[in-house]
Amino acid sequence: MRKFSGMKTKIKDRVIRNLAAIAAVAALFFLQGCGKEELYFSVQDAALLGNVYLYQEIAENGTKKGSPYAVGLEQEGDGVCFTVSIRKNGFYDLDFSASGIGSGKYNIVQVDGAEEGLLYTPEAEGFQECVLQKIYLEKGTHQIELLTNWGWIRLEGLTLRRTKKTQDLVYQVSGALSDPDAGDSAKELMAYMTSIYGKQVLSGQFCPEGQTGIEMQLIRDLTGKQPAILAMDMMNYSNAAPAGVEPSDVIEQAASYWEQGGIVALSWHWYAPEKYRRGQEWWVSLHESDVDMDLEAIFDGKDPEGYQLLTDDLDHMAEQLKRLQDAGAAVLWRPLHEGADGWFWWSRGGAECYKKLWKLMYETFTKKHGLHNLIWIYSGTRLEWYPGDEYVDIAGIDLYPMGRCYGTQANAFLKATELTGGTKPVMLSEYGSLPDPDRMDIENLKWLGCIVWEGQYLTDEAGNYSEEYIEKEALKRFYDSSLVITLDELPKRNGRSQ
Repeated sequence: MRKFSGMKTKIKDRVIRNLAAIAAVAALFFLQGCGKEELYFSVQDAALLGNVYLYQEIAENGTKKGSPYAVGLEQEGDGVCFTVSIRKNGFYDLDFSASGIGSGKYNIVQVDGAEEGLLYTPEAEGFQECVLQKIYLEKGTHQIELLTNWGWIRLEGLTLRRTKKTQDLVYQVSGALSDPDAGDSAKELMAYMTSIYGKQVLSGQFCPEGQTGIEMQLIRDLTGKQPAILAMDMMNYSNAAPAGVEPSDVIEQAASYWEQGGIVALSWHWYAPEKYRRGQEWWVSLHESDVDMDLEAIFDGKDPEGYQLLTDDLDHMAEQLKRLQDAGAAVLWRPLHEGADGWFWWSRGGAECYKKLWKLMYETFTKKHGLHNLIWIYSGTRLEWYPGDEYVDIAGIDLYPMGRCYGTQANAFLKATELTGGTKPVMLSEYGSLPDPDRMDIENLKWLGCIVWEGQYLTDEAGNYSEEYIEKEALKRFYDSSLVITLDELPKRNGRSQ
């Protein structure tokens, strides 16, 4: 690991930059043919895109320190492109030697113009190994690009390292629910999901209006099918819902979909109590920056009123969910999502407060209110925020790649699997695209389910189908695939068939 020190100078000679670009396009790297398990490519042999340029560190005595590295990834269009050639089909880890400037950063990795995932680059004194795992490359020449998302990194080079495809072992999870008193509907659903995990993928769609919503209509019109999972949000049931928020029929919609044999997933964009809101608009009730709440004080007993307000809202929500338990419906319950990302007020106070809030909800629902129909989904990627196996049943991850990205997101899958030590199934709990079934099969990469987010990811402002993120043919291919389970393919339940 090389540390950054001394005076840095910008290499301004455009001839050097142009030669590097020409070399990158012309070079053929034969990883397989040389019999090597890995090969390193310097950024000096890559094409520099946009405003990216090479930096050379200069010591105090005027001598050069190490090799030049790329900087200048700051805005859209900035990036670095490596051109490689592969003689045989295979799986590769893409190991970027890089470090974040000022903090850890996420940036986009594309292969041949298609996004393969987000690469996390930690802030560090020297270059770190930043790996995107198990990328499938076919024989031939490929362009591997690291493009600006957050930007602001240093990049020294790229190592391609041979690896194996995802093994069946990762799909061997017990399926035991965290709630020791889980009801029959929850146990039956979890047993089914465990049985298909690694073999098939549950289709899913967020639709605020339920079965009659525009997203569900478009899917029916284009594919003739409906998703296995109908996902909705309980936000308008919050006890602290702002004035003017419309009443919701999510409970009725959920009960109806379950009655038809479908699977129901419910999230909760939890409105903060009015006392802590800095405005009256509904979105102010959610955002961390717009909520003046000290969760640490609440859990330390310094704000007893705040604690009571939270528990009152939990009691109210439990009563709503109990209606579904009374109807015999199990629920994929996904609260407090994306806590580590800092968007929402439940991130205030950091990981420890977040875990206390999760456990408070879990125990209020299961022990105080006897809710035993819930299958708990944790949507996050940070281990220090993970509430613990005894409070979680499924690991979820929320991803929004660039438009028309049909990769399997193997790196994200493996990270989510590592989060629980491989003990829980993992799913795309929010997604802005669809994985290609053929690639899922080739790569043996099968999420438990894929739930596409609402609105712009399927529709335009006029309510017509939008191909900005998912082309019509990609939607049809996904829903027609034998690897993908739709509503009509779910097993019979309580004597009903779909």
